[in-house]
Amino acid sequence: MFMAGFRSMVRILTRNGLFPLFLVLLSAYFALPSIIPGGTGSFTFEAESIKVNRLDILEAAVSSGAYDTAPQNIKDANERQLELLRVTQGDDVAASLKAQAEIARIDMGLYEEGNLSADPTLLEASSALLDGLAGLDDPVLFDTTVQEPMVYRLSEIIGTIPPLLLFVPQVALAFAAFRAIESDRFGFQLPMSERGKIAVAACAATVVFVAGFVLALLPSALLSALRNGVGDPSYPVAMIQGGSVLELTVLSALLRSIAMLLAVTVFASSVSAALFAVSRTAVPGCLILIALGFVPSIPQYFNETFILHDALPFLPTTYLYVAPVGGWPTYLNLTDVLPVQGATWELGMCVLLGVSAALIFITGVICAFVRRGWNRMRRGSHARV
Repeated sequence: MFMAGFRSMVRILTRNGLFPLFLVLLSAYFALPSIIPGGTGSFTFEAESIKVNRLDILEAAVSSGAYDTAPQNIKDANERQLELLRVTQGDDVAASLKAQAEIARIDMGLYEEGNLSADPTLLEASSALLDGLAGLDDPVLFDTTVQEPMVYRLSEIIGTIPPLLLFVPQVALAFAAFRAIESDRFGFQLPMSERGKIAVAACAATVVFVAGFVLALLPSALLSALRNGVGDPSYPVAMIQGGSVLELTVLSALLRSIAMLLAVTVFASSVSAALFAVSRTAVPGCLILIALGFVPSIPQYFNETFILHDALPFLPTTYLYVAPVGGWPTYLNLTDVLPVQGATWELGMCVLLGVSAALIFITGVICAFVRRGWNRMRRGSHARV
């Protein structure tokens, strides 16, 4: 009976006008960067940018005598960095990246000696990314989005999509599923218990969203694969998360993001199910989910002055935006993408799935109480007759 109900609900959701709209919009959004070139931020590692921001400045300072009275270790560091900076002006990308990786290590050493004023986390993130790039068998930088291979492109898609563009379709599908139970005009009439119908609606909304998301990724994946190949799954990702540097590969970042997206979808369906069990209408779940979706975008949410700041790592709203938690490939790793100490992908998965499990349990309890109430009312009416 459950599978029959599940198939019926899937048909209802996929025939609903929301599903093809969601599929077309996401497919177009995902595929456009594979057709129309977009910037990737790789210019920070290219010769012209390095010349203007590092080489010319250091050469001018050394030639002007600014370091004549500096300790010998600083003079030696400057000489070595000048040699390496000149290497970056050549056409050999591999040699340039290896030189930049060594420059980053020299900068870190100068900072540790107290001879460089800088943000240590930024230095560490830059060094980690450059070390990873220089260590590839075939070091390469992608100048535009149309040059990116499939694995890199897919990982970057999830990281750059506006969070609400992912969250809104989840809410819409959950609303449509529970509205189908509530309204006869959706044709969802099966001899099932209320608890069974709620379970069917929650599972169908989750599965249809995940399937639709995968289908929406296919055009971009095919374009990137046909043009640039699958790509190196070990391509490095280095980001700042919770004040620490997170080192991943594009494949691990992609898998983490997909798992987090699935957990968020399960959470959204669970919230809708619990609120439907209480209110017997789909509207409250939709409204609450929309409100929750906007919470992480509130400027004060991640501030230390926020009243629930210490509890942020344990709140599901902290993890509703997938990319900052899962990670994504970027050359511009200059900001803390998830400025909450203690908030990690592992904890986020536990929080979202744990809260979802609690909501599912509560939904079952509510349905059981409601069913008992109806049974008592029926027995009472039979007794009066």
